[in-house]
Order: sequence, then C-alpha cells, then structure tokens
Amino acid sequence: MRNHQAAGPAVPPSFNPRWPLLLILLLSFWLMVSSGLEKSPVVDEPAHIHRGLAYWLTGATHFRLGHPVVGHGLAAAPAILEPDLQFPTETDAWEEGNWSVTGSLFMFEMGNPWHRLLFLARLTGMWFALLLAALVFRWALDLGLGSGLALIATALVALDPNIIAHGRLVTNDVPAAFCYLAALYGGYHFLTRDKNWGIVWCGVALGIGLSIKFTSAVIVPVLALQGLWVAWQKRSVRPVLGLIGSGLISWVVIWAVFGFAFRPLPGGVFWDELFWQLNYLGGTHGVYLNGEISQGGWATYFLIALLVKTPLPTLLLFAAGMVAMITLTIQRKLPSSWMYLLLPLLIYLGFTQASAINIGYRYLLSIVPFMVLLGLVMIAQVWPSAKPLAYPNFRAALWVILLLLAGQAARFWPDYLPFFNFLVGGPSGGGAVLSDSNIDWGQDLQAVASWQQQAKEPVYLSYFGTMHPSIYGLDFISLPTWPAGPEQRPPLRQPFVPSDPAPGWYAISLTNLHGAVLGGQADFFDVFKEMEPVERIGESIYLFHIEFEDPQVDVAFGNVVPYEIAPSLMAQISSNNRKIRWFDPAAGAVYAPDGLFLFVPEQVATAYPSQWEMNLMATQDGVQLWELPAGQQPFADLAVARDMGAAEMIEPEITLSEGVMSVITRWRVKQDTQQTLKIFVHALDRENQIIGQSDILTFDSSSWRPGDIFTQQHGFDILQEPVGVRIGLYDAATGEQLGEPWVMALNGSGDGS
Repeated sequence: MRNHQAAGPAVPPSFNPRWPLLLILLLSFWLMVSSGLEKSPVVDEPAHIHRGLAYWLTGATHFRLGHPVVGHGLAAAPAILEPDLQFPTETDAWEEGNWSVTGSLFMFEMGNPWHRLLFLARLTGMWFALLLAALVFRWALDLGLGSGLALIATALVALDPNIIAHGRLVTNDVPAAFCYLAALYGGYHFLTRDKNWGIVWCGVALGIGLSIKFTSAVIVPVLALQGLWVAWQKRSVRPVLGLIGSGLISWVVIWAVFGFAFRPLPGGVFWDELFWQLNYLGGTHGVYLNGEISQGGWATYFLIALLVKTPLPTLLLFAAGMVAMITLTIQRKLPSSWMYLLLPLLIYLGFTQASAINIGYRYLLSIVPFMVLLGLVMIAQVWPSAKPLAYPNFRAALWVILLLLAGQAARFWPDYLPFFNFLVGGPSGGGAVLSDSNIDWGQDLQAVASWQQQAKEPVYLSYFGTMHPSIYGLDFISLPTWPAGPEQRPPLRQPFVPSDPAPGWYAISLTNLHGAVLGGQADFFDVFKEMEPVERIGESIYLFHIEFEDPQVDVAFGNVVPYEIAPSLMAQISSNNRKIRWFDPAAGAVYAPDGLFLFVPEQVATAYPSQWEMNLMATQDGVQLWELPAGQQPFADLAVARDMGAAEMIEPEITLSEGVMSVITRWRVKQDTQQTLKIFVHALDRENQIIGQSDILTFDSSSWRPGDIFTQQHGFDILQEPVGVRIGLYDAATGEQLGEPWVMALNGSGDGS
C-alpha cells in the first residue's frame, strides 16, 4: 500500500481564513453563553463546582465523584476570587465526603452567589470547546486540506449542537475531548514528521487528560498501536521510545497536579479516585434505550446514540468518507493519515462498547473531530477539486456551507442538550430513544418556573435534577424522583396515586417518565406514557393536565403510602379529586365534617374513640379502607374550647398512673396553615415548673382543612405528682407559640389563663 499525503493548494493572498475562523468561534461562544443563561444547573454541576472550589480554597480532596479533582478545579478556577464563600465544613456530609449533599448546601443554602458561580465555572468548558475547534482547524491544515475545508471542519465541530450543549456545562466531557485530540495531535507530529516537540505536547495533554477524566486512558492503546506500526515500517525503536517518553511526561504532569503526593502511591488521591471509580463501574446502573430499561446496559447503546444524536452533516460526511476510504484502499491510494484518524475513532468506540455506563452521547464527544477530519481527508483524496475552496470561484460554496451549519446551530437555540437529528424526527422524537444526559439532565427547571409565572397554576413536579425548585419560586407538590433530588416529600406524605392521578398540572422530567433512575418505581408514571403532553418544556420536561371531573372527597392516609395501595382498593372511593390528610392512626384520630375515607394498615390498632361511627369497606394487601359518614358530632363539649389561632382545643382527657401522665388532646381546625405545628403538653408543679412534657403532633398540619376534628395522644414520665398542666400549639420551625395556652389544675377546674 502506497502512502499519499494530501497536499493543499497555495492560497491566494487575498483570502485570509482567520476572519471566518474568528467568526465561527465567536458564534459558537455566543451560542454557548446565551443559551447557558437560559438553563438551570444540570445534575452534576453543583457538586462539581463545590468540589472544585473546595479543592482550591480548603484543600479538600475526599469527595469521590469518579473523576480526578483536577477537572473540577479547572472549572472552578474563574470563581476562586469570589469573596466570602461559605463551605459546609461543619456538617456530617462534609466529613463523609457526601458530594451530593455538600454541593447542594454550598450552592443553594449558604448564601453563596450560585448564579455567578455557575456562570464563571461554565466559562471553563466554553474555552475548552473553542480550543477543541481551533485545534481541529490547525490539524486540518496540517493534513493538507486547505483553509476552505479546514474552516468547514472547524464549523462542523464548533457549531455541533452536542458540543455547544456540553461545552457550556461544568462537566469533564469537553475538556477530556480536547485532551484526547491534543495528545493524538502531538503523537501525529512526532510519528509522521519527527517533531520532538510532539513528544512533550503529547505527554502534557495525556497527563492533563488523565487528571481530568479516566477515559483519557484510551489514548494509551491508540498511541501504542500507532507507534508500533511506525516502528515496524521504519525498522526503528525511536517511535516507541519517544512515546514511552510521552508516557513518562504524562505521569510527571499527573504527579505534579496532585502536589507530588506519595500516598497511597505516587500521585496520591489520583489512585483513591481511580479505585473508587473501578468499584463504581462494577455496580449496576439503570439505563433506558428504545422503551426498555436495563441494569447492565446494551452493547449497541453508543452506536445507536451516535446514529441519532450526531448532526446529519457530520454523519453524511463520515459515511461519504468511509466509502471514499474503501475506494482508495481498493485503488491502493490510501493516504498514510488514515491510521491517525481512524484508530482513535475505532478504539474509543470499542472502549464504549465494553462499558455498562450507558448514560449519554457526551461520552462520544471525543470522536467527533476524528469523524470530521477522516471524512474530509478521504473525500479530498478522491475528489481533489474539493480542496481549493478558498479560491474565488469556490468561496460562495464555502460561505453557503458555513451559513447552513450556523443556521443548524441557531435552529435549536437554546435547547441543545436534547438535540437529535432528523433520522428520529429531531428532539421531539428523540425522547422515545434515549434518556438521561442525552435529553433531560435537569436543565429546564427555570423554564417550568417561567411557564408557571404565566399560567398561574400550581404543579405536581417530578424533577430529575439537583436544583432546588423553591429557588425559582415554584408553587409545587413534589412527586417521587431519583434519590439525590432535592426538596422531596417523605414517602408517607406522597400524594401521587399512579393508577388514578389527582386533577391538576403535572410537570415530569422525561428521565423520570422513562423510569430507569427510579429503581423499583420504574413504572411509576406509566399512566402518563399513554398521554400526549400539553407541552414539552425545553423537550426535557413534559407537561400534562388531568381534568377536574370527579366530585371532591375527603381522604386520610394513616401511615400508608398511597402509591402502594392496590388500585382496586383505591378505586372504591370513586374519585381522584382527593382532599388528603396525613396522620398516625396509632397516635390519634381524624374526622372531616363532610365524611371521610380512611386508609390504615390492617395490623395497626387505631386510636379512634369507640363512639365514632366507622364502617369497614374493604381490606386488601394489608390495608384497610374505612368510611366515616358525614354529620357526626364526635365530641359533646365543642362549646368548651380555647382559640389558638390555626385551631382551637377542646377540653383534654388526662390520666395519671405510676409516674406516667397520659393526655388526649382534642382539636377543631379553624384555618389552613403551611406551618409545621406541634402540640406541647407541660406537667407543672406548684411553682409552675415543668416536671414532664410532650412535644408532638402526628397529624400533618399542612394537610389540615377548616372544620376538621382530630385527637392526639401524649404520654410521658413525670418527676413528681403534678398539680397542673399547660397545653398549646407552636411553630416547630421558629418556636413561635400560637395563641394563649390552656392552663388547668388537675382537680379538674381549668383556670382559663
């Protein structure tokens, strides 16, 4: 096989490629900045920013995220001059290295300027994206493509919606893609042109790449095969020795960026992180592909992702290049550059096939430049007249191509993350194929808040992300999401019934809708999969509406989870329009004046008084459904009450027995409240000193309704015989007391003060 290196034509002095190159890079930068400002922090960003700044400002290296800390340190570098940053160093999460909790605390709960920190940290990824595109231009020229084709190669990379999407985020994917390209660029110049600077360039890029992301290790087998091939061709060991030198330089770089640490091995925490990552890779990971969920991934995952998320111009160019390559191979005219462009692509793809971490096209960003360069090199070799695009008679075609690529990029602004090509119908069709960071990574919570500001409607929200919905002022009821999601409701306060959702608006992240990240609740939102969303917010959060068709009913759940109740049992209340109460049936009783349906565990002895009328409707799967008919008068002494703001207390029942005081407080709700309330009961001695007390309320005050009647049981030890008792309500969050407490003597005469 003969080697033919494409040689570019001389470019007329009148054509200066720097200006169109600058325009391409500026356009890419503007698209990243402007679209990034429209997007919320994605899943990993708060933890990455916190980890990087903690590394710079506190020296912390114990947060394990599966990547070396250097990449996060580089991302956070523009923000290290921010004054008065507060870190959660006094928390258990900090000591435990819990990056999810500490990242959330640092970004959203400690008063740090999260908006500014996010913007500054995102700049690092944008710079790496621009460097990646600029290096593609340089390598295209070195391959002899000429400035016209080099500009097209640059535009295909710089204006790729996937590069724009991830270049504007605080992640390691684009920086790692740049290091992959840079290391192999240095190796190319050493192996093909005997440039000794290529050894150093390659070593430094490899060292930085490995310090950013462990997948950069794929560079090593690529270089090894290239070096052995050249050594065999030249019958010389110099290529191998030079690349070994690059490897040694890379290790010095790694050792240096980790402070020349020796423990546990030279490189310090680099090894700790690597061992953690290897252990993580051995676990299971829920993955969605084409309507199915797997815990072990698919061998075809990344090939499908490559086919549906790579822009069509790049795909078509690569396909044409492969056809040209086969033709050149048959004609024995294959240029020697094939090995330096095809091997990085094939070996990297082979690496992804062996990985069970099938969570995103972003892992393929490293091969996009090689697809572009390989396609152009092969086409230019078959069709030499394509090379002189810089000449006047070809400039119009060049500008048309560049404008079309710019138009493609602008077409999807600002929703670049959910980009899919038109083989699957674009972004609207991609949701049926892939999930997670391919389309929905938590980036559109801000857009949901904008929708709500116009619609003036509360929403049931299942959000896949780490951003706090309350920061955007969202009026929402949280639905189940993946475990790291913030501001989730406790399971025993979760109102969602999968078989019969309540009326209202539902904003559900597509990743949660698919269910791969929900573990045992993967089918949680199946009812919505058959529905057409009212709106796709940013193509990542689907908006549904359930109509108010049924009459409203009062329902109480006593320590049972609604979504675990058998659908046939739930269906017996004949309405999805439920006014829900939450309480502990073993410690109290609840009644609504219009009647109440009550779900309680079968094995629990409820605290309902015997005089209350209750009808057992059905029992299924360990859950009982009771009906408390309307019109009851549970207490005869409703007129004797003390007003305490949100509720009034009816005279309590008090029992003393062998150093234990038992109290049943009885209440009538006056108004709704969002406060977390508790009842205090104080046993008093003759000096009004507390000798025993209870602070409890097992009826969730946020679910109260005016007119509700409830009881609460209290039991506690007393130090001596009490002479009085004091009872009242208070806000558990602030300690503020509501109204005046009820104080009474134990001889039965309440003093009313």
